[in-house]
Amino acid sequence: MSALGEPTGLTAGGTPIQATLAGRDCTSPGLFGTCRGAAGLGGAFLVSAENNPDDFSQWTLTVHCATGTTEPVASVTGKQLVAFADLTFAAHGEVIGAYRIAGADSEAMLIFQPSGAACPQIYGLGKIKEGSIMTSGNEAVGITRPDGTLACATAEGPGFVVAENQPGC
Repeated sequence: MSALGEPTGLTAGGTPIQATLAGRDCTSPGLFGTCRGAAGLGGAFLVSAENNPDDFSQWTLTVHCATGTTEPVASVTGKQLVAFADLTFAAHGEVIGAYRIAGADSEAMLIFQPSGAACPQIYGLGKIKEGSIMTSGNEAVGITRPDGTLACATAEGPGFVVAENQPGC
């Protein structure tokens, strides 16, 4: 697992799923949840959010390689809500923005697959305000920090750079 930026709640591994990708659309028979696919410059990958059928407050967010089979790269399970944003950055191709709404542990991350990489990488954007959403613009994505300020991420080098306390992205 390659993690850049701020630490995330993700740990290496997870449960593999059977999935079919068609552009950004991802289908997985038997998945009690949803998944999103993307085509980074290094190839296709997907991110899934699976709900626990016995406890609807429990969700598992998993990042997967999509190299013929869907191998889990990293995951996190907890009392949380998971949402995705479809993003594109010229330096990385398609990017999946993921955010976990989990009280004080709410966080955002960007999942991308750079050129030459066999599996996706994760760029942690840090803590976000509970109930906030990602906003995107021209090669930038904005997140609201717990204190209500706006942070903007743009692609730079092998990852991203985050500018804090911005008036807009």
